[in-house]
Amino acid sequence: MGEDLEIASHRSLRLGDFVLELDEPELRRDGAPVEIHATPLRLLVALAERAGRVISKQDLSDTVWPGVTVSDASIATALRELRFVLGDDGREQRIIETLRNRGYRLRQPRSSDRKAPARENRIDTLAERGSADEPTGNIALLMGLGASLLEAGQRDESRRAYREAAGVARQAGDDGAFVRATLAFAGDLLNTETVVKSAEVATLLEEAITREGSAFPAERARLRARLAINLVWTRHDEAVALAHEAGVLAREIGDPDLLSEVLYDVYWASWSPDNVAERLALAQEMIDAANRADNASALGFGHLFEAAARLETGDRSRAEGSMMQGYDQLVESGANGIRVGKASWRACIALLDGRFGEAERFAKAALEWSEPLVSGSAGLIYAMQIAWLRIDQGRGLELAPFVREFAGELPLLRAGVALVHCEVGDLKTARMNFIALMDGFEMLPRDSFWLGTLTVLAEVAVKLADPANAARLHEALLPFEAHCALLGIRSACRGSVALYLGLLARTAERPDAVVPHLETAMRVNTRLRALPLLARTQLELAHALADRKDAGDGQRARSLLAECSELYRGLGLDVHNAEIAELSTRL
Repeated sequence: MGEDLEIASHRSLRLGDFVLELDEPELRRDGAPVEIHATPLRLLVALAERAGRVISKQDLSDTVWPGVTVSDASIATALRELRFVLGDDGREQRIIETLRNRGYRLRQPRSSDRKAPARENRIDTLAERGSADEPTGNIALLMGLGASLLEAGQRDESRRAYREAAGVARQAGDDGAFVRATLAFAGDLLNTETVVKSAEVATLLEEAITREGSAFPAERARLRARLAINLVWTRHDEAVALAHEAGVLAREIGDPDLLSEVLYDVYWASWSPDNVAERLALAQEMIDAANRADNASALGFGHLFEAAARLETGDRSRAEGSMMQGYDQLVESGANGIRVGKASWRACIALLDGRFGEAERFAKAALEWSEPLVSGSAGLIYAMQIAWLRIDQGRGLELAPFVREFAGELPLLRAGVALVHCEVGDLKTARMNFIALMDGFEMLPRDSFWLGTLTVLAEVAVKLADPANAARLHEALLPFEAHCALLGIRSACRGSVALYLGLLARTAERPDAVVPHLETAMRVNTRLRALPLLARTQLELAHALADRKDAGDGQRARSLLAECSELYRGLGLDVHNAEIAELSTRL
């Protein structure tokens, strides 16, 4: 670690434990390819080509995104993902440096004869001695050093000590010590200061499970829980199975502290639109276990999970109570980043209310406060909240700079790209992105993002007037008509799924289904007190009644137009005035 960067050959670069092949870009560790998305890899290559020199944001943008105008936040998002893969830290900036108002720099490669800091020498010396006569003692020393470094706030060095302890244990054939070192290296699931999710962590955890013969039952449960949380976005089905095993083991052991920790992972890994009731029960089980263990951090997360499930059912009042109770507990626990999460949640609720100015202020505050924490999700949450804010305000044309914010392989991000292209009038690009995502969309994992992703796709299908894909989406969403769509635990709630079903039914030329869906959406969005979405539902239902022309439909449509006109006026929105006037004249 004394040499973070080292030239490995003419066209490759060593970065700590990694080697970057430059001619045909590939990142490798221990000879094996490392999973990394294309954009962060291009970013790494651009930095590596000029290692040791400062690269301005504009130069980096021109190299990584040629011909595309991107915002600073796009670069920051790719940089966070790159640091995540490398196990780098935005505070220590061991490999990639951020130079304020100047740009970025990959640290200058240093020769192998340069003297390393004393602490690193100590770790290296202990690791080398671990293969000699007293490996057990050296493992204990490395573990103790890791704990001391963590307490001192030296997280990167702490993790290195734990990694070396695992290596010494592997050489010594001490499987129990290997398991304990690996668990320490993976971090505490409930402590955002220590938990790390990466391919390296997942690999070590998988190896630890093969060596767990002498491990305690609690260690076996934690191994599965921590591996599940590392695999949930890449190998979803395996993550669900591992989380289930961890939950079974933790319940058998009966330790409430262990159970509350493991259930955190079980909830995340099992999050699906199909099991809201099951997740409510899991959240309550976590709350009960945390109360018995007097674990304020686990108790706080339990209430946050309960709030998310309640909001999915449209029970906003209980969701708000649970969410604030959760944040109060997390404040009591001393957890970091609480004001960031709380500000994002307040932006989410302000969006529902149509308090647009407050929503924007809270969203910006969460992004600013997150910078010291190097939060990988903060930029995305901000982008989603501002995107929906502008759409609700009828200011979609202002979203052009946000296209790059949604870069990534996650289906929700790809759907967001298509929707933003629709909003800015680039229907050709929107259709290209939409069709690519709809090709086999039935295979999308039914995870925490599934329902939100499909509602975004529904918006795109309607804007593109695509009846065939609208029909496919209608069939997929139909079982969830009573649900509300969430985009993350605190990012945005897009109201009743029935609203999108009504829009899809009209686009798919299923007129008989339109009014019933929108009537359901009226009830759900009224209960949710989602004022912009309620006004939109009233306007769409007025259109549907005008099209249907049954007895009494005209009078009801006029009444709905008056209500939505008043609601929009109260929200300070006049963007729909022309549409309301036109429909009123038609009636």
